[in-house]
Amino acid sequence: MAPKPVPEPVAEAESENWFQFEKLTPEEQADYLAAVDEGLADIAAGRMVPAEKVRLWIESLGTDRELPPPECE
Repeated sequence: MAPKPVPEPVAEAESENWFQFEKLTPEEQADYLAAVDEGLADIAAGRMVPAEKVRLWIESLGTDRELPPPECE
């Protein structure tokens, strides 16, 4: 499988953090929307990981006291 192309750089006047959905290919847009739908279904079903647990896990990465990845509650 060929690697996905790198998106074009955002114009200097635009925010570097702005997500430009319209610059995705139709296939990438469909994949993105499917992932959003999947995430919303997980939320509706109560499958979530509290942000605080994720933050603590991320901060532990690369330390002597690395935590296991948090799980859904």
